[in-house]
Amino acid sequence: MKSTISDIDQREHYITLFERFKNFLTQTQQQSFQLYFFENLSYQEIANIQATTRSAAYDSVKKAINKLLKLEQKMT
Repeated sequence: MKSTISDIDQREHYITLFERFKNFLTQTQQQSFQLYFFENLSYQEIANIQATTRSAAYDSVKKAINKLLKLEQKMT
């Protein structure tokens, strides 16, 4: 699947939020986010590194994104 401009913009937005608010995330959320967005690893690859399941890796990334978005809303 091709990335659209909006996908790229969204990705950059998440990365900007991460750089601003990463200290509010758990260590696992930080690691999962970094591996997914900075290292471009799949959820399965993240799961292998963290010795967990693919769904747990997915949940960790999604929870990190949701927390970052909530923090952004609180700060505006």
